[in-house]
Amino acid sequence: MVCETKKKSGFTLIELVMGMLIAGVVLLAAATFSFAMRQGQETTDLMLDGPAAVRGASIRITDLVHRAHALQQNDSIVTVQSEAGTSTLAVSGTTLNLDGKPLLKKCSGLSMEIRDGRLLIVRFKMQAETGWRDYEICAAVRCRSGG
Repeated sequence: MVCETKKKSGFTLIELVMGMLIAGVVLLAAATFSFAMRQGQETTDLMLDGPAAVRGASIRITDLVHRAHALQQNDSIVTVQSEAGTSTLAVSGTTLNLDGKPLLKKCSGLSMEIRDGRLLIVRFKMQAETGWRDYEICAAVRCRSGG
Protein backbone atom coordinates (compact mmCIF):
# COMPACT_ATOMS: atom_id res chain seq x y z
CA MET A 1 0.00 0.00 0.00
CA VAL A 2 1.17 3.36 -0.92
CA CYS A 3 0.11 6.28 1.22
CA GLU A 4 0.50 9.57 -0.40
CA THR A 5 0.50 12.55 1.86
CA LYS A 6 -0.52 15.86 0.46
CA LYS A 7 1.63 18.81 1.30
CA LYS A 8 -0.42 21.70 2.55
CA SER A 9 0.71 25.08 1.34
CA GLY A 10 -0.98 28.40 2.15
CA PHE A 11 -3.68 29.27 4.65
CA THR A 12 -7.25 28.14 4.95
CA LEU A 13 -10.09 30.61 4.69
CA ILE A 14 -10.75 30.43 8.44
CA GLU A 15 -7.11 31.22 9.23
CA LEU A 16 -7.22 34.27 6.94
CA VAL A 17 -10.47 35.55 8.47
CA MET A 18 -9.11 35.11 12.00
CA GLY A 19 -5.90 36.93 11.09
CA MET A 20 -7.88 39.83 9.61
CA LEU A 21 -10.08 39.94 12.71
CA ILE A 22 -7.09 40.12 15.05
CA ALA A 23 -5.43 42.79 12.88
CA GLY A 24 -8.68 44.80 12.90
CA VAL A 25 -8.89 44.70 16.70
CA VAL A 26 -5.26 45.83 17.02
CA LEU A 27 -5.77 48.71 14.54
CA LEU A 28 -8.97 49.78 16.31
CA ALA A 29 -7.13 49.88 19.64
CA ALA A 30 -4.32 51.94 18.08
CA ALA A 31 -6.82 54.40 16.55
CA THR A 32 -8.66 54.79 19.87
CA PHE A 33 -5.37 55.41 21.68
CA SER A 34 -4.34 57.98 19.06
CA PHE A 35 -7.68 59.80 19.37
CA ALA A 36 -7.42 59.88 23.18
CA MET A 37 -3.86 61.24 22.98
CA ARG A 38 -4.95 64.01 20.59
CA GLN A 39 -7.85 65.00 22.87
CA GLY A 40 -5.51 65.07 25.86
CA GLN A 41 -3.01 67.24 23.97
CA GLU A 42 -5.74 69.72 22.99
CA THR A 43 -6.88 69.99 26.61
CA THR A 44 -3.30 70.46 27.79
CA ASP A 45 -2.72 73.15 25.17
CA LEU A 46 -5.80 75.03 26.34
CA MET A 47 -4.69 74.74 29.96
CA LEU A 48 -1.13 75.91 29.35
CA ASP A 49 -1.09 78.15 26.29
CA GLY A 50 -3.88 80.51 27.33
CA PRO A 51 -2.61 81.38 30.81
CA ALA A 52 0.98 81.56 29.57
CA ALA A 53 -0.01 83.99 26.82
CA VAL A 54 -1.97 86.10 29.32
CA ARG A 55 0.98 86.17 31.74
CA GLY A 56 3.38 87.18 28.97
CA ALA A 57 1.04 89.89 27.68
CA SER A 58 0.44 91.17 31.20
CA ILE A 59 4.16 91.47 31.88
CA ARG A 60 4.85 93.25 28.57
CA ILE A 61 1.92 95.66 28.89
CA THR A 62 2.70 96.47 32.53
CA ASP A 63 6.37 97.07 31.78
CA LEU A 64 5.52 99.24 28.77
CA VAL A 65 3.01 101.38 30.69
CA HIS A 66 5.24 101.68 33.79
CA ARG A 67 7.95 103.25 31.62
CA ALA A 68 5.53 105.59 29.84
CA HIS A 69 5.13 109.27 30.46
CA ALA A 70 1.96 109.61 28.33
CA LEU A 71 -0.93 107.42 27.18
CA GLN A 72 -3.32 108.38 24.40
CA GLN A 73 -6.27 106.48 22.97
CA ASN A 74 -7.82 106.79 19.51
CA ASP A 75 -10.66 104.25 19.08
CA SER A 76 -9.03 100.81 19.28
CA ILE A 77 -5.43 102.10 19.32
CA VAL A 78 -3.50 103.15 22.42
CA THR A 79 -0.26 105.07 21.92
CA VAL A 80 2.32 104.73 24.70
CA GLN A 81 5.02 107.40 24.76
CA SER A 82 8.18 106.86 26.78
CA GLU A 83 11.82 107.87 26.77
CA ALA A 84 12.56 104.74 24.70
CA GLY A 85 10.13 105.85 21.98
CA THR A 86 6.51 105.39 20.98
CA SER A 87 4.69 102.06 21.02
CA THR A 88 1.17 101.22 19.94
CA LEU A 89 -1.30 98.69 21.27
CA ALA A 90 -4.02 97.99 18.72
CA VAL A 91 -7.11 95.79 18.70
CA SER A 92 -7.56 93.98 15.40
CA GLY A 93 -10.57 91.66 15.51
CA THR A 94 -9.68 88.93 18.00
CA THR A 95 -6.00 89.91 18.29
CA LEU A 96 -4.18 92.47 20.44
CA ASN A 97 -1.11 93.76 18.62
CA LEU A 98 1.91 95.49 20.10
CA ASP A 99 3.77 97.52 17.49
CA GLY A 100 2.12 95.50 14.72
CA LYS A 101 3.00 92.09 16.18
CA PRO A 102 0.42 89.80 17.83
CA LEU A 103 0.55 89.87 21.61
CA LEU A 104 -2.71 88.02 22.36
CA LYS A 105 -4.62 85.89 19.85
CA LYS A 106 -8.07 84.29 19.75
CA CYS A 107 -9.65 86.69 22.24
CA SER A 108 -13.28 87.67 22.46
CA GLY A 109 -14.63 91.02 23.64
CA LEU A 110 -11.20 92.65 23.40
CA SER A 111 -11.26 96.29 24.55
CA MET A 112 -8.89 98.91 25.97
CA GLU A 113 -9.63 101.90 28.16
CA ILE A 114 -7.50 104.72 29.59
CA ARG A 115 -8.59 106.29 32.87
CA ASP A 116 -7.28 109.63 34.07
CA GLY A 117 -4.55 109.50 31.42
CA ARG A 118 -2.48 107.24 33.67
CA LEU A 119 -4.25 103.86 33.93
CA LEU A 120 -4.59 101.41 31.03
CA ILE A 121 -7.16 98.63 31.32
CA VAL A 122 -7.27 95.81 28.77
CA ARG A 123 -10.28 93.48 28.97
CA PHE A 124 -10.86 90.29 27.02
CA LYS A 125 -12.16 86.73 27.16
CA MET A 126 -10.08 83.71 26.24
CA GLN A 127 -11.11 80.11 25.82
CA ALA A 128 -10.02 77.74 28.59
CA GLU A 129 -10.53 74.01 29.12
CA THR A 130 -13.91 74.61 30.78
CA GLY A 131 -15.20 77.47 28.61
CA TRP A 132 -14.48 81.18 28.21
CA ARG A 133 -12.65 83.05 31.02
CA ASP A 134 -12.69 86.81 31.62
CA TYR A 135 -9.35 88.59 31.97
CA GLU A 136 -8.39 92.15 32.83
CA ILE A 137 -4.90 93.60 32.65
CA CYS A 138 -4.43 96.89 34.51
CA ALA A 139 -1.27 98.93 34.35
CA ALA A 140 -0.57 102.43 35.64
CA VAL A 141 2.02 104.97 34.63
CA ARG A 142 4.52 105.32 37.46
CA CYS A 143 4.77 108.61 39.27
CA ARG A 144 7.63 110.78 38.14
CA SER A 145 9.49 113.08 40.48
CA GLY A 146 8.85 116.77 39.94
CA GLY A 147 5.49 116.14 38.29
